Amino acid sequence: YGLVKSKRNFRITVNMRHGHPSGWAPQEIGLFIDSYLNGSTTLPIIRNPHVQNDGLKATVESETVLVSVNLHYTIGIETVNKREWVNVPASIEGNQIISQDLPKEATMWFLTVTDDQGAIISSEVVFSGSLK
Repeated sequence: YGLVKSKRNFRITVNMRHGHPSGWAPQEIGLFIDSYLNGSTTLPIIRNPHVQNDGLKATVESETVLVSVNLHYTIGIETVNKREWVNVPASIEGNQIISQDLPKEATMWFLTVTDDQGAIISSEVVFSGSLK
């Protein structure tokens, strides 16, 4: 996904069921296609998630109203599908997502926003700690 030069979106769901019906279910798939084929409202985009001054920061671009922002992280080192994830609210200030809740032991993390359409959009996953 890092090679895509145009706009791109992610929707990562912690503990999402595996299989075709679960993979086809998210409404974001249709919203993403509609935005390109029909010119409808584009989904939010989270850019440049990074650690800054003992906290997290990312920029979000959105044509819709954002109703929640969350941080998802794991301190696990086992196979990724066996890790336990912690989900905590983050905050948004203007077009910046901010969180101070990432422990130093975190091995992976990502951010999500939910907009007023109920669409959930994720940042890319960031590997931290001993995985760098």
